[in-house]
Amino acid sequence: MGKNEIDECVTTARAINNLTKQEQVILVFDMLGDEQISALEIAFYYRLYEKNFPNITRSKVRQYVDQIINNYFEDERMEQLPLYEYILSNIKERKENG
Repeated sequence: MGKNEIDECVTTARAINNLTKQEQVILVFDMLGDEQISALEIAFYYRLYEKNFPNITRSKVRQYVDQIINNYFEDERMEQLPLYEYILSNIKERKENG
């Protein structure tokens, strides 16, 4: 990502952080396109995994979560299970197995 793209992200994050009401943040979220919502969902999964395994580097977290998501979409049996539940079950399994 280039400097201009990073600056744009910083400006957007600051603007969102300046919103004072939850309803404002929800409205902004509702105005996003599907690609942006999908990217935020993946970022949420990265953060969720990082919170559960704080000793793993961010790049490893992203690699692992990306692999979980790829496995989910490649497995036709997963159609009945929401991605969120699939990721939570993987986190739980990894915690139990060390």
